[in-house]
Parts: sequence; structure tokens; C-alpha cells
Amino acid sequence: MRGDRSASDAKWLPVRAFTLPLLMLLVSAGHSQGAMQSDPRDGLTAQERRGRDIYFGLATTAKASIGTPPVEAPAMMLACANCHNSDGRGKPEGGVVPSDITWESLTKPYGVTHPSGRTHPPYTERLLVRAICLGIDPAGNTLHPAMPRFQMSRADIDAVTQYLKRLSTDSPSGISDTEIRLGTVLPATGPLERAGRAVKAVLTAYFDALNAQGGIYGRRLELRVAWVDAIGPDPKTSVDAFLRDATPFAMVGGLLWGTDRGAIALTEARGVPFVGPLTIFPEPSAAGRTTFYLLSGVEQQARALLEYRRTRADPVSLDKSDASVGSVAIVHSPQAVPADVVDRIRDYATRSGWHVTMVNLDRAGLGESSVADELKRSMATHALLLIGGGSLMKIATGIVAVNGNVALLVPGSLATNDLLHLPQPLIDRTFIALPSLPSDQTQTALDEYRKLSEAYHLPSTEMAWQLAGLGSAKVLTHALTLAGRGLTRSSLVAALEDLSDFDTGLMPHIRFGRGRRLGSAGAYIVTFDPVRKEFRQVTGWLAVN
Repeated sequence: MRGDRSASDAKWLPVRAFTLPLLMLLVSAGHSQGAMQSDPRDGLTAQERRGRDIYFGLATTAKASIGTPPVEAPAMMLACANCHNSDGRGKPEGGVVPSDITWESLTKPYGVTHPSGRTHPPYTERLLVRAICLGIDPAGNTLHPAMPRFQMSRADIDAVTQYLKRLSTDSPSGISDTEIRLGTVLPATGPLERAGRAVKAVLTAYFDALNAQGGIYGRRLELRVAWVDAIGPDPKTSVDAFLRDATPFAMVGGLLWGTDRGAIALTEARGVPFVGPLTIFPEPSAAGRTTFYLLSGVEQQARALLEYRRTRADPVSLDKSDASVGSVAIVHSPQAVPADVVDRIRDYATRSGWHVTMVNLDRAGLGESSVADELKRSMATHALLLIGGGSLMKIATGIVAVNGNVALLVPGSLATNDLLHLPQPLIDRTFIALPSLPSDQTQTALDEYRKLSEAYHLPSTEMAWQLAGLGSAKVLTHALTLAGRGLTRSSLVAALEDLSDFDTGLMPHIRFGRGRRLGSAGAYIVTFDPVRKEFRQVTGWLAVN
């Protein structure tokens, strides 16, 4: 890992040098987002679109049963695409080999022989309805118990049948012999508007430069942007419309504060790979997902802070012989950090041996002084601040005023400019976790960015966001190249899973895997001096699982 160094190698770093969090001044995770603009391209009939939604587990109230004995579940949880993939050809998993359900395969005039030895003549529309609803193939064989039996209306079953006829050539794959269509989600208004336009500019420049060199195996990379307004309809509905109408093969980069979970749930449901969404709440734990995060968020940064203070000593550490050194108050606000993220951080702290006190900032009547009083009563030696905005500075000052020995732990993705103005007594007792440092950047990568900037007149501001978007694009295009000429979404996901120690030149090395969807899981720990306006790096890279 480039940039690794021991705590004894600590050095001062200029504030302006930092690549990602902190000086990006990330806005509240609850920021309102809204309507999207999109470019209709799919050419499907209304019935075929309905069938596609059902195929991908969207917008259906149908029921299904699976297994022996059968267990009932919503059809959305047992979507066709879960096993048969977005292209209908399936992917063997757990000893089950899903059938190829493209219409060409289902209706082969000479029938089909499956790996299990089961044979049957071609399907017709009527026989396909029987298979979907009753689990019986054209020869009267009972289908594998892993194949759900669906209970849906005649209109819905007809829609699915008509969509299967289009499945193998359906444009939602977003790929042709000459083009790979990519998508991204960016804010059109609000505090991140300039950042969104800067990310769009650098993505466009990077793909245009690559296209000028022949693209990837002769295919041009075409970017479609979903612009999110600060005020508008439900963003989840808008993201769904974008995915349906713009039909991207994959998503890249994007600024997803406020829409991240809804947007990613929809891309996951449609099987659209998403590389490098810029969010402070990555959800990388589930294997088999199509979302690949690059850098750690609040949860991973908090874990790195807790691990550092639990295991390492430095000039301002508390006496390690003191039994209370393992006590931490987790000060949190549901407005800043989702409850499930807070719960996972609490569970990690408890498993790691910390004595944990939870302080909910949004509890009725709980102000800065009462937070400090609660910490004093708990005798906590550390305060992990999972809060944002101006309240972070007030709470930090109040805590130390009551107990000057408390160490403050701050995930960098929640930090604001206020922390640069903390009073001198807090300097050596405030620790910040950052997912990337300037030392991760290579001169070659920075020169590449400067050439793009000059050739395509990139914005002179928002450089940190531009470098983050550029890193996402480099990871995606490297994986597209590895996937080869016979590119599918499944082969792209497989190529991403095979990435190991990939160097973008802009951030820590990226490593994914079969069950790993966070490319660089960990953080650096820094302190800072508000007078010199410099950060002091106190650890090398701290990896978290």
C-alpha cells in the first residue's frame, strides 16, 4: 500500500493537499434531492416495459413460492434476474445451474437437454406460462425446487412472456458492437452543484480521450447523466426512470448524498454494475452485489479510529495502564448518520472490548451542555462524534470544557471547516480518519489529470471531486478491458472481483473479491494545527475488515 508509514514517521501536511474528505465539506446526508432528466432510448412497448420491471423485481405485487416444502415470498425478492442474470443466460451458483431463458433458447425446434439429463421439447407461450406458474416443463417434468412458482395476474404473465422475447436484444444491456453506454447521477442544484458539474466534466473528458484512442475493443464509451434537482419528486422514482429510459450498461462515479441507498437499491435490482459511487455510507458487506465502492465511509473510518486508540500509543495517548482507557461515548445524530450504521459501529466497538455509552444528540432536551454532562457521568475517555454540521464544533468544545482529558474521534467524512477553528487545548486530543492522503497520488496520475484539464478546459475548482470521479472511471475502464470483447454485465462483475492491488495513482490501491465490495477498506489517522493550517499524519494505513 503506497503511503504506508509508521506513527514514528509522522509529518505535517498542508490542508490544501488533501484529496477527499474533510475539506470537501460534505453536506448533511439528509439533503433533499429530486427530479432527474433522462433520454428515452429503449424502444420497448408499454407491455414489454412492464415485463422487464417484473423480470428485474421492480413494481410488482405478485407472490411466489420456492423450495420443498414451499415457502411463500414476494415475487420482488425472487426476481428472474437474480438467478438468470440480466441477459437471461444464468450463472451456476451453489450447485444450481439456471436455465437459459432467452426466447431463442426456450423455443429451439429440437428441444433442450439440460446438464441434469432432463430433456423437453420447445416451449410455447402457453407452456411457458405453465412453467412459470406451476413449475412444469413442456415434457411434464417438475422443475428444480430452486425455481420459484409465481402467482401473478394474466396481464403480468403476458408482459413477462413478451419481454422474454426481447430479452437477448433488449437495449437495457446498454451495449452494442460500437458503444458502451454508461450512466452517472449528479446534483443539478444545491450545495454540491458545482462539484457535480466538475465530476461530469472530468468523466466526459476521460472517456472522450479514451474514445480518441479507439475506445475499448472498438467500442466508444458514451456517458449519460441523470441530473438531480434539489427540489422535485421522489428521487427513487426518478432514478428508476433514468435506468429504464437511459438504459446504461454500467454506472460510474456520481454524487449520491441523500439518494445513495435508494439509487443503489435500484441499480442492484436491475443488475446494473455501479463502480465508485461517491457516498459516505458504502454498504459493502453483501457478497454477489453489483456495487463496487472505492473508499471507506463513516463506518470504516470510525472503526479505524477505535482500533487506533485501542492498540496504539502516541505522545498524547492516555495512560495505557488506566482501566478506563477503553471507554467510549458514541455521540450520534439520526439526522447525520443512519441508525443501522450507528448500530454496526456500536457493535464493533463492543466486540473490540470498548465500554460503550450511547448519546443520542436528537433526544428531546439534549443540548451541548447536557451531552458533556452525560459524558462526564459515563467517565468515558473517548468521544466518537457521529454528527455533522455546526453542531460538531459546539459539541466538541462543550465536551472538552467539562472533561479536558477526553479524546475526540471524528470520521473525516463528517468533518466540516469548523474543526479548523478548534481552540488550542483540543488540537492534540482530536483525531480524524481520512480514507486517502496526497501520498497516495503518483506524479504520473497527476500529470494525466493536468493534461486532461488543459485539453478539455476542466474547472479550476473542485479538484478533489474531479480526482475522485477520475479514479472511478479508471477502475471501471480497467475492468471493462479485462472483461474482454465478449462483454456482459456478468463478465464485468467478474473482472471487478478479480481486481487486486489496482493502482489508480490517485488513492490507496483497490482490491475487490468474491465477497469484497469495498476496494480500499481502512483509513489514515491525522491530527491538525488550526494555527499552521496543517495536518499531522500519525499513522500509516490502518486496514479494517
